[in-house]
Amino acid sequence: MTPDGKYLISGAGIANKDEIAPICVWDTSNWTLKKKLNFHYKGIQTIKISNCGKYMISVGNKEERSVCVWNFSNLTVLDSKSLKFPIIDISPEKTSNEANLYFCSISFDVLSFWRMGPDQRLEGIHSRIDDLTIEREDGEVFVSIEMTPYFENLRNSFVLVGTNTGKN
Repeated sequence: MTPDGKYLISGAGIANKDEIAPICVWDTSNWTLKKKLNFHYKGIQTIKISNCGKYMISVGNKEERSVCVWNFSNLTVLDSKSLKFPIIDISPEKTSNEANLYFCSISFDVLSFWRMGPDQRLEGIHSRIDDLTIEREDGEVFVSIEMTPYFENLRNSFVLVGTNTGKN
């Protein structure tokens, strides 16, 4: 759901017979399909809307391994990246700053910090988290990530990572 409650976003977890995993944007005032977006070709892991409502971030499933940033006002792709690792979860920034988009993502053993550059290109810094991976119990996996309170103010920012066992 968008921050203003006007739209609900849904995505296909697996591709259809045409090898497309569409994203559907629904108008909540009359529950009609506003637009069907075809970008992902294997399936969609997650979709998030930035707090300002200007950006949408979609992540391909573990077979596709991609991240895509959309301009939500006109529903067009700004930039996308193919990845070597699947993303489990993403967390967009918490501010209403429309000039920038910051978000972080977690994989099985990679923590990434992303931003849209001034040229509207997606930039990422990826950090392996082997020390956390080694200490995890057998079968324990990362399932969520949260960035709080503000990415721009690094002195007061935290990245919280949750696991399926509840141990962070």
